[in-house]
Amino acid sequence: MLYDNGNLTPGDVAVIVDEAYYDTVNILVSCAKNFVPEHRKAFYKFRWDAELTRLKEAAVDADKLWKTAGKPRYGPIFDKRQTTRMHYRKRLRQGTTLFLNVEKPFINSGGMQNSLA
Repeated sequence: MLYDNGNLTPGDVAVIVDEAYYDTVNILVSCAKNFVPEHRKAFYKFRWDAELTRLKEAAVDADKLWKTAGKPRYGPIFDKRQTTRMHYRKRLRQGTTLFLNVEKPFINSGGMQNSLA
């Protein structure tokens, strides 16, 4: 390296520090490319289906109409917003419940523990 009988100039130190910095950054970037997922957190929502997409679109449309109408607290626009939100949230909870019910028998049976033994 640049070490020559203990005589280092400030420029030599700067070069050594820069090399160490760039090596560290390159290692971190390489590790990130190999091990950090590049998808959003919710990318793998496997319990999502066409019905949930339709219900969400209906809820968003009703919400936009409600906002355009001045956010009324009663009347048909308010009722439609509340109804579509309720249906969407209810179906979303049902999907989560179904997912959890599928996972519970495996967990309760000791599937993970038995596979490790």
